[in-house]
Formats: sequence, structure tokens, C-alpha cells
Amino acid sequence: MTHLDLVSFSPQVKFNVTTPFTPVLPYQGKGSAPDEKDSPPVGYLFDDARAIALAEKVTSSETISLQVTRAEIFLTNACNMECLYCLSIKHPMPKWDDARLYALIQTLAQRGTRHLQWTGGEVTVVPGLKKYISWAKEAGMTNSISTNGMAGLKIYRDLIEAGVSHFSISFDSPDPAVFDHITQTKGKLPGIRATIEQLCAENTAHAYRIVVNSVLTPTTVASFMADDAHRLREFLAWCVSSGVDDFKFLPASTEPFASLFPSCEVMEKFIALCVEQVPAQYKCFFYRLSMMQRGGHGLRADSPKTCYHSLDDRAYDSLGGYPCIIHLREGGARLSLHEDSDVHKRQQLAKFLHEDRTADPICQKFCFDVYRALNERVSTLVGTSGGA
Repeated sequence: MTHLDLVSFSPQVKFNVTTPFTPVLPYQGKGSAPDEKDSPPVGYLFDDARAIALAEKVTSSETISLQVTRAEIFLTNACNMECLYCLSIKHPMPKWDDARLYALIQTLAQRGTRHLQWTGGEVTVVPGLKKYISWAKEAGMTNSISTNGMAGLKIYRDLIEAGVSHFSISFDSPDPAVFDHITQTKGKLPGIRATIEQLCAENTAHAYRIVVNSVLTPTTVASFMADDAHRLREFLAWCVSSGVDDFKFLPASTEPFASLFPSCEVMEKFIALCVEQVPAQYKCFFYRLSMMQRGGHGLRADSPKTCYHSLDDRAYDSLGGYPCIIHLREGGARLSLHEDSDVHKRQQLAKFLHEDRTADPICQKFCFDVYRALNERVSTLVGTSGGA
């Protein structure tokens, strides 16, 4: 077991990934590709290069910058699935106006944003998606989308042509009955599986990355572990053989990962099978597996009070910007409206950075574990356990 360092396997499984996690997206900007050492990877939320860059940003300037490396654009509430675990957006959102979206893309690019994540709802139901992605590519940014895989090959091929370099595709269970129940659809699993396999087969030039996301619920865990974990073994084998670039399990609840399992013994078996069957090259998979055992989502009382994440990664809907996708999804206050002045936007961001995030009900309950880990790391690097 060369790729993992296992410690205290019982009663709570813990392990550390020994190889640094440094995913790289294909460069699709203008001109020649930047030198890798000068270009920390983007598109993910948890590489150490980002924490180091954020710490330098915090300590090297007294002026708050509106520049972000990565931005998440929430396009629509609409979806063609009704997943039982989905934390659907908590407030109404007007449709995007093309002129406003184009202006936002240009502004982000001019400020130095390198990557856009397009999300929803299900972004592939938005008629203008290909056009929007092409705008971002022409502006020098890379693009990724989150999708349920139901759009069909033609749409995904069109999006690749437009500039998508990363797909996060939901695939919650290899069991057709469980999949139908979780997604509230009928008979869609074979088509989604075939679409993923075909996209992988066509990616001979490595023009894009495909990452499969599987959301764990008590129902999917029970299915995975039944009959000597037959479905789990099947799923892991398929992920490894299908050609996907990486895959990961995500917890459906804000509770600790262990709460999804009927017992510690079942969780230990689940993780042991993952370690046994999945090669070391799937670093995102092992990173997520380790992160999910650090207490689930939400903040603890000893968490850093400052959200450094918001300095480098913000979310936008058709009306304005948010400190993160969680605040957007949960109906939190916008930092600012699109039409606000830059002075006002800086003032609002400064106010957010000086507030105690551990006292914010949304952060307390929903803060992603990867955001929390990033803030802890940056806090350590800047030599503080609290405010900015």
C-alpha cells in the first residue's frame, strides 16, 4: 500500500495522501501556455499552491483586490432530474441577460480570472450555454461544467468545441433501481454510463478531463455494501477501466461521513476496499476520501474566523456576486450587485472578510470541508488562527 499511509484503522479510519495533489487543467488561453511553475492549477479547490498564493495575497497588500482566480457562475435553477438529496437553491433568480453575462465574463477576464465553473440546476438545459462558454474561451479563460450526464453526446461534443476542458458528471449508483430512486428518473442510467464511456474513448488528445462524482446517502451506501460490497467493487472497477480522469465520493449531508454508514465496521470495509482496488493515480479520489473523515461540512468553534476562500473564488447569479456558491445556494446575502461600483464592491468584500464566519448560520452548517481546510491552511501560513 505504497500510496497511502494508514493510521489507527479502528475505530475511526484515518489516512493521509502522501503524494501532493496537483491537478492541472489543459491550457486554453491566448498565446503560449504559461510555465507550469508559474501557473498553479485551477479548477479545483484544494491544492496547496492556492493556499500559498492566498497567504501571499493577504500579507503583501493592504488593498483588497476584486480579482479571483476562479469564478462560479450559477446559470439556472432548472434541472431534468429531481435528486432526493439535492440542496436546491433557496431563493428565486431571474434569468441571465446575455449582455450582462457577457459584461461579467469580460470584467472577470480583464481582472485576471483564469477559470469559470458553470453550474446550476443542470446547465445543459440552458439554450445559450455553448455561446457563453465560447465567450469565456475567447477571453482567455478555461471552462468546466457540472452536469448529470443526460444531455447526450452531441451537446457535450459541442461544449468541448466551444471550450469546456473539464466535466464533473454525477453518477450516484451503478444499481439501476437505486439510481432511478435517487434521481427520480426512469431508465436513464445505461445512457449516462454510455455517454461517459464514449466521451472518455474520444478523448485521445486529452483535450478535456472527466471526473465522476458519486453522492453518498444511506440508501446508496446500503446498495454499495450489500452482497459483500458487490456494487462498490463493480463501481470502482468501472471507474478505473472506463477512462475517467478521476472520481470521488461526496457526502450528501452536512453530518460527518461516518453518519452515512450503519456502523464503523461497515465504513472501515468501504474504505479498505477503496484503498485495495483504486490505484494511486486517482489523487482526487483519495483526497476526498481523506477529507470526508474530518467532520463533514460546516464550521467548528475552532475554525478560522476569516474566509480566505472568498478572496480568490466567488460565485455569481444574474443579479450579483456572492462570497461562495454555498451562500448563493442557501439564500445568503449578496456581496454586491453587478451594477455596483468597484469601490462599493471592495467595501462589501472587506466587511465580509472582517466578519466572524463561525457566527454565520450558513457557514456553521454548510461550509464545504475543502473550504474549511483551505482557510485552516492559509490561516497557518499567515500566522493567525482568526481574523484577517
